[in-house]
Amino acid sequence: MGLLDLFRPKWKHSDANVRAEAVREFSSEDDWERLTQVARHDRDVRVRRIALKKLDDPALLWELAEKDADEALRKEAAQRASDLLVSQALAKDDAAIDAVKLLRDGKSLVEVACKARTAEARQAAVHCLTDPKFLVEVVRKASDHVARAAAIDELRDEQILGDLLHGELTRDLTVRALAHVEDRALLSSIADKSKNKQARLLASEKLGVPLKAVTSTPTQPKKRDATPAKAPAQQKAPDARDGICQRLEILTKSDDASDFDDVAGVIAVARADWHAVAGTAMGAQKKRFDRAVARLSERGEVIRKKFAKAQASETDAKASQRSPVAEPVRPVPVERPAVVVAPKKAEPIVDPEQVARAAREEAERVERANKRAEEKRQREAEQAERIKYETEKRQAEDARRTEEQQRNLQRVLSACEKLEKLTTETPKIKAADQALKAAHEVMTTANPLPRDTGPEARKRYDAARSALMIKLRDVRDNDDWQRWANVPKLEDLCARMDLLRKAVEADARGEAVEEGFVRAAVPEVLKVLQAEWKSVGAAPKEKSESLWQRFKDSADAVYGIVKAATDGERASNLVKKEALIDQVEALRASLALAPPPGETNNTDWKAVGERLRELQASWKSVGLLPSREQGEALWQRFKAAADQVHAEQKRHYAGLDEERGENAKKKEALCQKAEAQQYGTDWKAGSDAIKQLQADWKKVGAAPKEQNDALWQRFRTACDKFFARRQAAFAEQDGERAENAKKKEALIVQVEALLAREDIDQDAAESEVKRLQAEWKRIGPPPREQQDTLWQKFRGTCDQVFAAGRQYTMPVTQDGEKFSNKLPIAEALARSQAAAETAGAASEVSPTWEADSASAWADIDRDLAPDEK
Repeated sequence: MGLLDLFRPKWKHSDANVRAEAVREFSSEDDWERLTQVARHDRDVRVRRIALKKLDDPALLWELAEKDADEALRKEAAQRASDLLVSQALAKDDAAIDAVKLLRDGKSLVEVACKARTAEARQAAVHCLTDPKFLVEVVRKASDHVARAAAIDELRDEQILGDLLHGELTRDLTVRALAHVEDRALLSSIADKSKNKQARLLASEKLGVPLKAVTSTPTQPKKRDATPAKAPAQQKAPDARDGICQRLEILTKSDDASDFDDVAGVIAVARADWHAVAGTAMGAQKKRFDRAVARLSERGEVIRKKFAKAQASETDAKASQRSPVAEPVRPVPVERPAVVVAPKKAEPIVDPEQVARAAREEAERVERANKRAEEKRQREAEQAERIKYETEKRQAEDARRTEEQQRNLQRVLSACEKLEKLTTETPKIKAADQALKAAHEVMTTANPLPRDTGPEARKRYDAARSALMIKLRDVRDNDDWQRWANVPKLEDLCARMDLLRKAVEADARGEAVEEGFVRAAVPEVLKVLQAEWKSVGAAPKEKSESLWQRFKDSADAVYGIVKAATDGERASNLVKKEALIDQVEALRASLALAPPPGETNNTDWKAVGERLRELQASWKSVGLLPSREQGEALWQRFKAAADQVHAEQKRHYAGLDEERGENAKKKEALCQKAEAQQYGTDWKAGSDAIKQLQADWKKVGAAPKEQNDALWQRFRTACDKFFARRQAAFAEQDGERAENAKKKEALIVQVEALLAREDIDQDAAESEVKRLQAEWKRIGPPPREQQDTLWQKFRGTCDQVFAAGRQYTMPVTQDGEKFSNKLPIAEALARSQAAAETAGAASEVSPTWEADSASAWADIDRDLAPDEK
C-alpha cells in the first residue's frame, strides 16, 4: 500500500481487490456517479464488471458497450442494456416508448414489435427498425395487424416487397405492399406467380391489363442493379409511349371475351394517353401504336364473332335436345337481327320458345357483362380511393415524423453545444452533473432522429459526453486533492483562532498577554480569520466537521468576550449620534430663518450640501448603539431633519431649473438667428451680426444640463458654418486677385515696351497706352498688399509715355523755306494759337489737340475705386 492510499477513498485504492470490495458496497442510487467513474475508468476489468452489474442506465451501458477496452465486457454491457430496455418496453407503462427509442439492436426491436403490451410501443419499435430483414421478420411474425402494416410502410425495397407479395398476406397488407411497388416487371411477376390471389388481381389492375393477359405473357425476372426503378410519372416520353403500346399488345393476346366488351373505349383511352405524353413521337413508335390499335380492333371483332358462334351452337344444342324433329336453327344476334332465307327450300320450323330463350340468355349475358364491368369500375374506384387515402396518410405521417425528428435533432444539438461549452472551460462539479443529467434526459426522449443526421448527432453527443466526463473526472480529482491540501490551512486557522481566544480570555481576567495584543483590534482580527476560512474552501468529509467545530467554538468564545467589552463603546456611540442630531437640526433651523428686510437670501447652498454630507458620513462612521430600538428612534430624528434640509435644497434648485428653462428658450432664439445668418453673402454685415449674437450668448446664463451642450453645439455649428463660407469666399477672391495681379503686371510690361520703342509714332504710342488703361480698368483689383505698388508703377510708366509726347519737337517753315532749328511742341502750339487769333479764325486746333494728347488719368481716377488702383 502506498502513502497516497492513506488519503484516497477505497474505491480509488491502488489494490484492485480493495477497490472491488468498495464497489460491491456501492448503492445503485446513492453512488451512481462513483459507479459511473469506476465503470469507465478503472484499470481492472473485474472491478469495471462489478460496477457494470450495478448500473441500470441504458445510455451509459451503450457507451460502455462502444468504448470499453475489453471485448467481453463490451458484449456484456450491450446485452445488459438491451435486456433492461426490452423489459421496460414490454411493460405496460409510460416508460415503454422511451425504452424503445433507446434500443439499438434489431432483434430486440423485433421482439418488442411482436410482444409489447401496448400498441404504441409496438409501432415505435417498428419505426426504429432500419434493416429490411428485421422489418420482414415483423411482417411475418407479429400478431398485431397495425405493427405489420407499419413494417410494410417502412419497407422501400421493391424486391423485398415482391417477395412478401408472393406469399400469403391479408388484403389490407397486400394493398399496402403494392402501393410501394412501381416496377412493371415485378408487378407482372406478382400477377403471374404469386400464391396470393388478391395480390395477383391487384397487380394486374395496377398494370391496367386483365389477369389472363398477364398470365399468358412470360415475365422476365427483375434485374437487381443499383439503379432504382422509375415511377411512371418520372419516365421519359419514349418510355411512356412504349408502355402504352405494350399495354395494347398484351390486351390483344387475351382470350377472355369480357376484355373486349368495350374495345372502342380502350382504344380511346389509349389515344388520350398517347396524346397526353409530352414531346413528339418517333416514326417507329407511331407505326407500332397504329399497328397495335388495328390488331386490337381485329382481335375484338374475331373474339366477338367467336363468342356469338359458340353461344349460337350452345343454343342449337339445347334446342335439338328438346325437339329432335325440328332442325337446329342458329340464333340471331340481338343487336343486329337478320332473317335467314333458304332459297328454293322449304322454310325451317322456328320454335318461338327457343327464340325467346335465346333472347333471355343474350340479355342475361349482357347483364352479366355490365355487372362485371360495374364491379370492375367499383373495384378500381375503391382501389384508387384506398391508395389515395393510404398515400395521404403516409405523407402526413412522414411529415409529422420529419417534424418530430427535426425537433429532436435540435434538442440533441443544443444539449451537445452545452456539453461542448462546458468542456472548453473548467466546469463546476454541480453544474457539470446537472448538464450531464439534462443531456441524458434529452437523448432518452429525443427519438426518433433523422436517419441521415441522427447517427452523426449521437456520435457528437457521445464525444461531448465523454470529453466532459473526462474533464469532470479531472475536476473531481483536483477537487479531492484540493480538499486534502486545504487541511493544513484550516488547521493553521484553527490554531490562530485558539491563540486569539487564549489572549482575549487572559486580557478579560486581567492577566498579562503577549506583546502586540490590541484589544480594540480583536473584532477586526476575528472577521479576518472568518473571511480566510471561507476563502480556503472545503476539506474532506472525514475531517471537515471536526475542523469546523473547533474553529467555530473558539470564534464563538472570542465573540462573546468582545460583545461584553463593547457595551461601553455603544453607550459612547449613543452620545455621538445625539450630538450629530443636534447639529443637523441646527442646520435646518438656520435655513428656516428669513433674511432681513431689503436683503436677499445669500445662503451658500453648496456649503449646505457639503455640510449635510459630512454629517451623514459621520453618522455612518459611528458604531452600534446599546439597543436596536434606540438606534431606530435616533435615526428617524436624524433622517427627518436631514430630509427637511434636502427639501430646502430641492426647492432652491427648482427655482434654478425654472431660470435655466428661460435661458434655454433664449439660447434657442439665438440659435435660430445664427442659423438665419449662416447662408448669407454680406460678409461684413454677417460677421458683425454673428459677433453680436456671440456676445449675447455670453450674457445668457446656463440652460438645463441635458439641453445646454446640445444648444451650444447647434449655435457654434451655425457660426462656424458662416465663417467657413466667408473664409472660402475670401480664399476664392485671393485667387482671382492673384490672377489680376499677373494680368496687370503684363500690362506694365507692355507700357514699358512702348516706352522703350523708338520706331513708333507718338500718337500711336499714346493711343496704345489709352487702350492699355482701358484694359487696366476692366481687370479686377489685385491683392491689397500689391495694389498700390502696381498702380504707381503702371501710372508712372504711362506718364513717361505721355511726357515724351509733350517734349516732342516739330519742324517750322516760313515762306516755304525750311529752318534747321526745331521748336518744342509747346512753343509751336503757342505760335499757332497766336497766328489763329491774328487771322481772326476760331481756335479749334489747340483744345482738340490738347484734349487728345492729355492722359486719361482723370477718367481712370474717377472710375476706379481706391481699392481697385
